[in-house]
Amino acid sequence: MAKSTAFYRIVKAPKAHPFSGLYAVEKIIVKGRAITTKEIVKEWDLRILTEAALGRFGGSMAYDEYTADNGEPEDMTGLTPSSVVAPRTAEELALTKRKLSKELKGK
Repeated sequence: MAKSTAFYRIVKAPKAHPFSGLYAVEKIIVKGRAITTKEIVKEWDLRILTEAALGRFGGSMAYDEYTADNGEPEDMTGLTPSSVVAPRTAEELALTKRKLSKELKGK
């Protein structure tokens, strides 16, 4: 019997979604190299706030390592897929005060 593993990742709402352009933290359960469950655990928000929430959940490094070793798991949930977004690196987050203010205002 294959064991289940939970991972967290950032997803972006597609254009047809009511929250188009916003980001969420998604919890996925992988069992036997297939995604069996997907659940939004941090609702749709600005990217910088979603990245902070992902950090509280432990980050996405475990999922990144899993996909590097096993490839992308097959989605068996039947739910509409959202595009997975990689969290920004420390260098990318070195925002100036002006850029941070602009991002928080949603521009």
